[in-house]
Amino acid sequence: MSGLATDIYLPSMPSMAMELHQPESNIQLTLSIFLISYGLTQFFAGSIVDSFGRYRISMISWLYL
Repeated sequence: MSGLATDIYLPSMPSMAMELHQPESNIQLTLSIFLISYGLTQFFAGSIVDSFGRYRISMISWLYL
């Protein structure tokens, strides 16, 4: 999912900076924060899934949809 998100997000960065009246470095920072948070989430979610099993976690996640 992160690959798709970056492929969609990257081409729109210059126009987002112009429309939001922000330097492009601020817009690039949002992508960096997204990728860092995505990686940290995978680190913690992966350990939870490994300890409880994928089936149980999948069933719990379906309850909250």
